[in-house]
Amino acid sequence: MVAIVLIHRKALRPRDGLLLAAFAGVGFAAAELAVLFWEGEVTAAEALARAAASPVSHALFAAPSGLGLAAWVVRARHLPFALGLTTSVGSHALYDLALARSALPNTLAAATVLALRIWLLVRTERRPARAAQTAQG
Repeated sequence: MVAIVLIHRKALRPRDGLLLAAFAGVGFAAAELAVLFWEGEVTAAEALARAAASPVSHALFAAPSGLGLAAWVVRARHLPFALGLTTSVGSHALYDLALARSALPNTLAAATVLALRIWLLVRTERRPARAAQTAQG
C-alpha cells in the first residue's frame, strides 16, 4: 500500500488512501482466514462466518491509517498519519480484546466497529461539504 501511495502521490487524495487501506485490510482478512483454516484453528462453519464478517471489519480497521498516510504524502502532515495509525491499531486491538475476554461485554466488539464506521462516515463526508461551501462563498 505504501508503495502505491508513493508512486501515485501526485494524483492521490486522502480518500484514495482510505480505499487502498481498506482493500489491504480485506486482503489481510482473506490471508488470515486461509491460514487459520489450513492450520485447523477454525471449523468450516466458523470459516464461513469469518468470511462474511472479517473483510468488513478489517477494511474498517485499516481505513484510518490509509487516510493518514495519504494526508502525510499529499500534504506533508505527520499528525494525521500518527492519529490514523493509532486509530487503526487501537480499534483493532479493542475489538480483539473484546472478543477474547469473556469478562467484557459481547457488545463491545460490535460497538467498536460501529463507532469506527460512524467516525469514518463523518470524517469523509465533512470534507466535500466544506469544499462546496468554500466554492460558493
